[in-house]
Amino acid sequence: QDDRIDPATVDDFKASGLAHLLAVSGQNVLLLGLLAIPLLAALGVPLRARLVCVLVLIAIYVPVTGAGASIQRAGVMGAAGVAAMLAGRPRARWYALVLAAFATLAINPRATADVGWQLSFAAVAGILLWAGSIRDLLLSARGRSGPIAPWTRVLAEGAALTIAATAATAPLMAHHFETFSLAALPANLLALPAVAPVMWLGMLVAMAGQIPALPVEPLNALNSLLIAYVAQVAHWLAGPEWAQAVVRLPPA
Repeated sequence: QDDRIDPATVDDFKASGLAHLLAVSGQNVLLLGLLAIPLLAALGVPLRARLVCVLVLIAIYVPVTGAGASIQRAGVMGAAGVAAMLAGRPRARWYALVLAAFATLAINPRATADVGWQLSFAAVAGILLWAGSIRDLLLSARGRSGPIAPWTRVLAEGAALTIAATAATAPLMAHHFETFSLAALPANLLALPAVAPVMWLGMLVAMAGQIPALPVEPLNALNSLLIAYVAQVAHWLAGPEWAQAVVRLPPA
């Protein structure tokens, strides 16, 4: 129901480099699996049955969230990874990405003209190519001054993912929208602690809300605070004049 989001809020998310949080993507599929696995384990479900359940959840989640280009890609890649685990075989990230391209183009051969399809695949390719090296570079620079704390690793991981995805999608953003977000890195690092809890709480509420008379308002109230924080980060980082650079690229 993203059409019900206030247009000014959408503009803030775009200008601050947080627009990806308004689209369903691989991050959401990953968080879905990370929520389901421990819940199923707590219920005593065996490992293989847990993985099958995650496959079923992905198959349900993709159409429920609109089956757009980015979520189709994420669903195929997530399912491929789970299938590899079920088969006891190593997971190949590039194979999963190519498989996702094949599957999405089999459904819609004209998907390559969709900006969302282009940005989704470019972001993942950038992450696969550069995120690991950027993370290691950041950690090595920090490691010279002493032991690396867990929170430092989390920040380095978040920064590496953001830098890699932003760099990979920057030419497409400049071509299609003639802008490039300079606020993406600080905005994503500030929003990072709230992103996973927002989705997990929302999913728990969605499940619990199916049970009559079960109160879910407390979880919704907590989630509203986290969502308000992310929206405020977007508003803060969208405000400065330097938040967006104007870049025009020719069609070629």
